[in-house]
Amino acid sequence: MDTNITRKIEQPLRKLVKLLRDNGFDTFCSCGHLPRPYIQLGWSANFAIHKIFYLLMDNGYKNYTIKGAWDSKTGSKFLEIVFSPRISLAKLKDIKNV
Repeated sequence: MDTNITRKIEQPLRKLVKLLRDNGFDTFCSCGHLPRPYIQLGWSANFAIHKIFYLLMDNGYKNYTIKGAWDSKTGSKFLEIVFSPRISLAKLKDIKNV
Protein backbone atom coordinates (compact mmCIF):
# COMPACT_ATOMS: atom_id res chain seq x y z
CA MET A 1 0.00 0.00 0.00
CA ASP A 2 1.29 3.48 -0.93
CA THR A 3 3.04 5.19 2.02
CA ASN A 4 1.25 8.52 1.34
CA ILE A 5 -2.12 6.77 1.54
CA THR A 6 -1.08 4.88 4.67
CA ARG A 7 -0.25 8.12 6.49
CA LYS A 8 -3.79 9.42 5.88
CA ILE A 9 -5.37 6.38 7.55
CA GLU A 10 -5.71 6.75 11.31
CA GLN A 11 -3.17 4.68 13.22
CA PRO A 12 -5.59 2.26 14.95
CA LEU A 13 -6.92 1.06 11.58
CA ARG A 14 -3.81 1.10 9.34
CA LYS A 15 -2.89 -2.56 9.77
CA LEU A 16 -6.45 -3.70 9.17
CA VAL A 17 -6.94 -1.51 6.09
CA LYS A 18 -3.67 -2.88 4.70
CA LEU A 19 -4.77 -6.46 5.43
CA LEU A 20 -8.09 -5.89 3.65
CA ARG A 21 -6.46 -4.23 0.63
CA ASP A 22 -3.74 -6.88 0.40
CA ASN A 23 -6.53 -9.46 0.22
CA GLY A 24 -8.38 -7.76 -2.62
CA PHE A 25 -10.95 -5.66 -0.73
CA ASP A 26 -11.54 -2.07 -1.89
CA THR A 27 -11.59 0.12 1.23
CA PHE A 28 -12.65 3.71 0.64
CA CYS A 29 -13.41 5.23 4.05
CA SER A 30 -12.33 4.65 7.65
CA CYS A 31 -12.48 6.35 11.01
CA GLY A 32 -10.53 5.22 14.08
CA HIS A 33 -12.27 7.47 16.59
CA LEU A 34 -14.37 6.27 19.51
CA PRO A 35 -17.07 5.37 20.13
CA ARG A 36 -17.48 3.66 16.76
CA PRO A 37 -14.34 2.93 14.72
CA TYR A 38 -15.27 1.70 11.25
CA ILE A 39 -14.00 0.82 7.79
CA GLN A 40 -16.15 1.00 4.65
CA LEU A 41 -15.54 -1.26 1.67
CA GLY A 42 -16.82 -1.47 -1.86
CA TRP A 43 -19.57 -3.94 -2.69
CA SER A 44 -19.38 -6.31 -5.65
CA ALA A 45 -21.57 -9.05 -7.05
CA ASN A 46 -18.92 -11.76 -6.46
CA PHE A 47 -18.35 -10.57 -2.96
CA ALA A 48 -18.90 -12.80 0.06
CA ILE A 49 -19.12 -11.33 3.56
CA HIS A 50 -17.87 -14.58 5.02
CA LYS A 51 -14.46 -13.95 3.38
CA ILE A 52 -14.06 -10.77 5.44
CA PHE A 53 -15.36 -12.48 8.57
CA TYR A 54 -12.82 -15.31 8.34
CA LEU A 55 -9.98 -12.97 7.30
CA LEU A 56 -10.55 -10.85 10.41
CA MET A 57 -11.12 -13.84 12.66
CA ASP A 58 -8.00 -15.63 11.39
CA ASN A 59 -5.95 -12.50 12.06
CA GLY A 60 -7.12 -12.04 15.65
CA TYR A 61 -9.67 -9.23 15.28
CA LYS A 62 -12.62 -9.27 17.69
CA ASN A 63 -15.76 -7.34 18.65
CA TYR A 64 -16.88 -6.22 15.21
CA THR A 65 -19.99 -6.31 13.06
CA ILE A 66 -20.03 -6.49 9.27
CA LYS A 67 -22.96 -4.61 7.77
CA GLY A 68 -24.25 -4.20 4.24
CA ALA A 69 -25.76 -0.86 3.26
CA TRP A 70 -27.68 0.41 0.25
CA ASP A 71 -28.10 4.18 0.12
CA SER A 72 -31.61 5.03 -1.08
CA LYS A 73 -30.55 8.51 -2.24
CA THR A 74 -27.53 7.56 -4.35
CA GLY A 75 -28.18 3.87 -4.99
CA SER A 76 -24.65 3.07 -3.86
CA LYS A 77 -23.98 -0.16 -1.99
CA PHE A 78 -21.14 -0.76 0.44
CA LEU A 79 -20.02 -2.90 3.34
CA GLU A 80 -18.99 -1.56 6.71
CA ILE A 81 -16.95 -3.16 9.47
CA VAL A 82 -17.93 -1.51 12.76
CA PHE A 83 -16.07 -2.16 15.98
CA SER A 84 -17.84 -2.43 19.32
CA PRO A 85 -18.26 0.78 21.30
CA ARG A 86 -16.83 -1.10 24.29
CA ILE A 87 -13.32 -0.46 22.99
CA SER A 88 -11.28 1.47 25.54
CA LEU A 89 -8.85 4.21 24.54
CA ALA A 90 -5.92 2.01 25.56
CA LYS A 91 -7.15 -0.86 23.45
CA LEU A 92 -7.92 1.32 20.44
CA LYS A 93 -4.17 1.51 19.84
CA ASP A 94 -4.35 -2.09 18.67
CA ILE A 95 -7.87 -3.25 17.79
CA LYS A 96 -6.61 -6.82 17.48
CA ASN A 97 -6.30 -6.99 21.27
CA VAL A 98 -9.91 -6.02 21.95
